[in-house]
Amino acid sequence: HPHPLPLNFDILKIPPWLVNDYMKFALNAPRMFREMGEADAYCRYAARWIDYLHNSILANPNIELWRNIGIFVTQALNVVPLYFNTSNLRDICRKRARIMEFVLQGLGNQLDYKFPARPARPKLRLGLLALHFLPQTETFATLPAYRYLDRSCFEIILYSLQSTGHPLEQFCARHADRFVTLPQQLPQQVQAIRGDHLDLLLIATNVTAVTNGITCLALHRLAPVQIASVCSCVTTGMRNMDCYISGRLAEPASDAQSH
Repeated sequence: HPHPLPLNFDILKIPPWLVNDYMKFALNAPRMFREMGEADAYCRYAARWIDYLHNSILANPNIELWRNIGIFVTQALNVVPLYFNTSNLRDICRKRARIMEFVLQGLGNQLDYKFPARPARPKLRLGLLALHFLPQTETFATLPAYRYLDRSCFEIILYSLQSTGHPLEQFCARHADRFVTLPQQLPQQVQAIRGDHLDLLLIATNVTAVTNGITCLALHRLAPVQIASVCSCVTTGMRNMDCYISGRLAEPASDAQSH
C-alpha cells in the first residue's frame, strides 16, 4: 500500500506518462489495516494528499492536468478507511467536497440556487433523497425519520435514483405522499427536486464514502434546509449541507460539534 512509503507529493515531478497510474496507486484505499497504529498513519497520509490536491486543483483551474486530476479524485477517492480512527475529519471532508464542487461546476452544473418565496401551505414539505429503498443499512436507518411523523404537519416525498418494486420500497412508499423516480441525468434530477419547492431535504444515502449519484446531488442546493444523518458516517463537509442529525451514542463524547 502507498501510505507507508515516502511518496513524492509534487505531481509536477512525476513524468506525464506516469501521472495517471501514480495517482491510482497513491489514492488506493487499503481493504484492511494489519498493524496497530496503521489506521492513524493512513489518516495522516490521506490528509496530506487531500490538502495538497485541494490547494493545487483550486489554484490552477485553467490547467488541464489539474482539471483531470480533480475529476479523478472525484471519481476514485474512497473515504471509508478514514472512518477507523479518532482524528477529526472535518477539514479532510471539506476539502474533498470543495474538489468535487470544482469539478461539477467545471462541467456546467449550477450548484447554488435562490429559492422563490415559500408557497402558502399548511404542511412542511419534507423530501428524502436516496440511491434506492432496497434492504440496506441506510434504508432501515432512515425509515423511522419519516414513518412516525405527524402527517397533519408534514408532506413527505421520497426521491430515488431507481425504482425496483421491491416489497420494502413499496412499504416505504406507503409511508409517504409521493414516491419519485428521478431522471437519469444530473441536471434534470436537480431540476425535478428544486421544482417541488421543498422545505427540508434529508439525505438518506451515505455520501461520505465514495462518489455516487446522491453525492453529486447533495453538493447542490436543492432545498432551503438540507440535512445529513448517520447514513453518512462523518460530516459531509459540503457547503450546501446545513446540519447533521445524530445521537449521543454515535458521537465523540466531548466534542462532537467540532467534528
